Amino acid sequence: MRLPGIESSPAFIREPEGAGCAERCIRTLNEQLLWIESFDFTFARGVDRRKIELLATCEFARRRENVLLLGPPGVGKTHLALGLGVKAVTNGFSVASMTADEPLDHLRRDDAAGLRRMQRRRYWTAAVLIIDELGFQALDRRDAHLLFKVLSSRYERASTIITSNTSIREWPEMIAGDEMLATVILDRLPHHCGVVQIDGRSFRLREVQTKGSEA
Repeated sequence: MRLPGIESSPAFIREPEGAGCAERCIRTLNEQLLWIESFDFTFARGVDRRKIELLATCEFARRRENVLLLGPPGVGKTHLALGLGVKAVTNGFSVASMTADEPLDHLRRDDAAGLRRMQRRRYWTAAVLIIDELGFQALDRRDAHLLFKVLSSRYERASTIITSNTSIREWPEMIAGDEMLATVILDRLPHHCGVVQIDGRSFRLREVQTKGSEA
């Protein structure tokens, strides 16, 4: 069965080719779908399964709310974010997914071209935007302001899913050390937002240990 897709990398979305077309394509870099149903909740004991299942109904997208998935590396944040993206697409929402540095690359170029060009971009128009690995690298002041421009434009107009290994209290340091800007961004994000704090063991470490035992 072919389903709607998610546009960009690691996943991308393509709009229906014709009016009323129910099919779009979903793909990841390794050609595997990251479904909510395939997430191993028995291993990831730090995940609130009921909260994830509630988010998987896509009510957050209907209400144009945001989702923050926070936790250390390897605990499944990207899997869950893309899984929610798949759910959103199958419920008729347009979705764009990218790592945090990708929209910033576009933003730097588009900022010089003006607001009109920005407004044509997927990161501006998608009903659900997934930004993965925010905080993996600290933002400088310009990038922080560009990120704020996008988040501000989407506020109460569309949903944004963000994964980050940086706790909220550490965001001022991540956002160019600008506590005031971090406060403004956090004022927009957690409002109308589902926050999922994920703790527990690393899936990546489990895979390494499994491969090591098989060698």
